[in-house]
Amino acid sequence: MKFRIAALFGVCLMPVSGNEAHIAFAKRILAEERGDREAADRWLKIALSKDPDALPLVEDESARLMRNGDVAEARRLFRKLSVRRKNDATVRLAFANFLASDAHRDGDARAEAIREYRDCLEMMPGNPQMIGALFEVLPSPSPERAELLELLVGDDAATALAFASMAGRLAAADETWNQRIAKKFSVAVAKEPADPLLARTASDFFRRIKKPAEAIGVLEKHVAAAPWSLDLRTRLGILYFAGGQDAQGLDALGEVVAIDPSRPLAHQALAKYFRRRGETFEAVTHESERIKLAGGSPDEFLRLADEWLAADRPADARLLLEKAVLDHPENAKLRMKLAVATRRDPATRSRAAALFKEAELLAGPNGLTNPVDLIESAESSAAAGDAAAAEKKLREAIRKAGPDAEKQTATALRRLAELWEAQNRNREAAAALRKRADNLDPR
Repeated sequence: MKFRIAALFGVCLMPVSGNEAHIAFAKRILAEERGDREAADRWLKIALSKDPDALPLVEDESARLMRNGDVAEARRLFRKLSVRRKNDATVRLAFANFLASDAHRDGDARAEAIREYRDCLEMMPGNPQMIGALFEVLPSPSPERAELLELLVGDDAATALAFASMAGRLAAADETWNQRIAKKFSVAVAKEPADPLLARTASDFFRRIKKPAEAIGVLEKHVAAAPWSLDLRTRLGILYFAGGQDAQGLDALGEVVAIDPSRPLAHQALAKYFRRRGETFEAVTHESERIKLAGGSPDEFLRLADEWLAADRPADARLLLEKAVLDHPENAKLRMKLAVATRRDPATRSRAAALFKEAELLAGPNGLTNPVDLIESAESSAAAGDAAAAEKKLREAIRKAGPDAEKQTATALRRLAELWEAQNRNREAAAALRKRADNLDPR
């Protein structure tokens, strides 16, 4: 709060004798901080009486009057300031903006706003902000709107952006206007290639009018002038891929993730590229990084984890799933898959039994239905010395494996036979289980 008051003291008020306006303004801020709206409004009026030419005070009091429904008094207060400071373009523009905020439903406000904007434009000819503001308040359609564009004669970024915004709304499909916009952008980009808003907007415009080479060229100039601009370097890489320039796209996006690995959009684009080429390991690597950074659905996490497990990379699956359960703590399938990955990772195997118990508790009595998960959980129970729990889960895996799951059924049968043999019991039944397993899935 102290910083807020100090900043407002420094820039908001005009100097007055005795500093009375500053003191009243400070008391207004303190009242606001306490939630005392009535006292804040009272101190605002006092501050304004001490310094009636302070634009921020007039803006605040006019806004208060508008909230109370006293539109006429709000405009009168602001208008008096505009007359007193008629040569101050900042005040005149603020008054015009104030009027324009009500122009859509009040013709008088619109007409007065137009007059104020025109006066401002005479004080600052060619100013893109003034021209844009006047463009917005003029009726649509209006011939004067098109005429305003002829006043935008600069070759800087602000002028090009204003020209494109207004021209696009006049006749978006008009090829003549598109050519003029393209020329404005090309000149401005050559002059200010490092401007990120200009580069992004110009590139998007060229892409929209089906000129991909120009869209890429704008971003190439920008990246050369501002190599730290990783967002637009990422966009450039994506455009390279879209245009079939895979080598350039790979280089651009590779540089992005080398500089800053926490760029989900870059990882997403690289993942799509590698998927398209059938390079599964690289695709899964980048998809995993993206989903860790930007989040994803439980199904996305599960799909990627299964790909890591299928590639015999349990540690990568585990790291991914640790993020998944943080994002989706109530999802039993994710917790179960984390337990599986943890058991398969030699570095963390000892923690698997506890994770399986957590997953089973979360899933409830009917939660474990996947034979593979049941077998994994059984292995963990056996390793922890709980043979009874392991046997129960293996029997359940055998029961729940469908007719098309011969391999899973055979695995569970063999593992149950091994469990009985290790306990020196049910030897004949164990042999029968092995024979049945061999019939389903011969080794």
